[in-house]
Amino acid sequence: MMPAKYNQPIAEVFLHDILEFTDWPRLRKQKEALVAMLHECNVPWLDEIYGLVAFLDAIQDGVVDAGLVDEETVFGFKRGGES
Repeated sequence: MMPAKYNQPIAEVFLHDILEFTDWPRLRKQKEALVAMLHECNVPWLDEIYGLVAFLDAIQDGVVDAGLVDEETVFGFKRGGES
């Protein structure tokens, strides 16, 4: 028998899992490491890595803009410049 969460629409399950299992400060550090690495590398697949960074940005922006996760938790600062 499938768990009850699989009876929900997939978008709800996906969002729930993103919110439940993402370590936002760790994701921020991982993204920062990717960006730092991009400045050090000169490989033909840099565009693909930039795409991953943009995807992470979109996820971070989305959860903050929707009010699901606090801005400081996700970004380590408030985007408006306040701290």
